[in-house]
Amino acid sequence: MSDKPTYTILIVDDSPEDRESFCRYLYEEKGCYYQILEAELVSEALEICDRTLPDLIVLDYILPDDNGFGFLQEWHKRYGNRLVPVIILTGQGNETIAVEVIKSGAQDYWVKGKLSSFVVRQKTQSVLQQLSLKRQIARQQEQQNLVNSISLRIRESLRLEQVLQRTVEEVREFLQTDRVLIYKFLPDFSGIMVAESVLPPYRVCLDLQFEDVCFQENYLQPYRQGRVFVASDIDIIDLTECHREMLKDFQVRANLVVPLLLNNYNISQTSSSISKPKTEYDLWGLLIAHQCDRPRQWQDDEINLLQQLGLQLAIAIQQAEMYERVETELYKHIDAELLERQRVAAEFRALVENATDIIYRIDLEMR
Repeated sequence: MSDKPTYTILIVDDSPEDRESFCRYLYEEKGCYYQILEAELVSEALEICDRTLPDLIVLDYILPDDNGFGFLQEWHKRYGNRLVPVIILTGQGNETIAVEVIKSGAQDYWVKGKLSSFVVRQKTQSVLQQLSLKRQIARQQEQQNLVNSISLRIRESLRLEQVLQRTVEEVREFLQTDRVLIYKFLPDFSGIMVAESVLPPYRVCLDLQFEDVCFQENYLQPYRQGRVFVASDIDIIDLTECHREMLKDFQVRANLVVPLLLNNYNISQTSSSISKPKTEYDLWGLLIAHQCDRPRQWQDDEINLLQQLGLQLAIAIQQAEMYERVETELYKHIDAELLERQRVAAEFRALVENATDIIYRIDLEMR
């Protein structure tokens, strides 16, 4: 499979000859692939954008039904701040108009009479490289916002179930994948799906409990050691057949799995000193993303995102378990105190009843 990027370019021009020239120039590019869409009118271009949002729009300023200003105004109404650059094509001597449309939101303007194959390809590559950088920065910011949002929710909430469920919902939406779930190991290393966000028509797995002997034998120890499992296509990746069949049963074509590891601090004490705490990790569960409709090449930033969220979820889990232990101890203390008060009250009642009986008998004797 080629690693050349693919971009969709929309050319809007009412001149078939000019559109044909642009297509020919762009198809000469060897560094990437272009899917080129064509339109003659502003209205037609907007209809195309509603169906398929391109990576770049090259638009002749004067068109039969509108001009560049009209297109940009309607574009911003429909798509806001989407990162899609618009290049305006002008004739010779229209630089004043070009500057005005740039102020209205166009990326740049090109003068038709000064364009050649080399110039078009060079300018197009420059615009798309800037676009890729802007999208990368925006995606990194979105990822950081997601991590910060989940971290804040963890600090503010002790309700683990809500934290886990909101996390899988937001991660699935961010990754635009078919299913995200959290799998919790039970003491015997069978497991249960404790949180899930899944698109129809794919199988719902929430609360499903099962034992995967194949998984325990082949994958448990690597996950304990922090392994991240990345599969772009389960049909071709090296998997045990039993595990492959299990994934197919859940309609999985590609998956990404991050272990949820909890800190387990062991302090070794000798007669003379206490050694430095040694950190060990308990495998609590797995954070899993599934692509069900097709194979998927997971990107490095997507893998890093799941790893960051795995760390945040581990904090949430430990926080919830610590709260549960403290709550249990508190209830034990309350129960013990209540029993002691009940014992004292019973003794006091016995004393009162005894004293009342003595007073009654004395009263009878005095009569």
